[in-house]
Amino acid sequence: MLDHFFRLRHVRATTAKLVQAVAVASLVFGVSTVHAQLVNGFISGTVTNQQKSPIAEVDVTITNQDTKITQTRKTDEEGRYRFVAVQPGIYSV
Repeated sequence: MLDHFFRLRHVRATTAKLVQAVAVASLVFGVSTVHAQLVNGFISGTVTNQQKSPIAEVDVTITNQDTKITQTRKTDEEGRYRFVAVQPGIYSV
């Protein structure tokens, strides 16, 4: 009978340690995720013709002027484009 209670107490102690470890890991990874989101930005806009009508399926390319890294997206049916998680810098569109 005492052996059963000893095992039960050991399981509870192990479970408590595991829960604490998961909580600490969640905080560490959660903070780094929030930090990463604060560093990056976005670039968005709308492509229109001379009559101010939106143009769909147009390739829009942004280029980081320092690194020369490019990204390309197509406009949606309303001529909108959006680049997310863009590193800070000066870009040409």
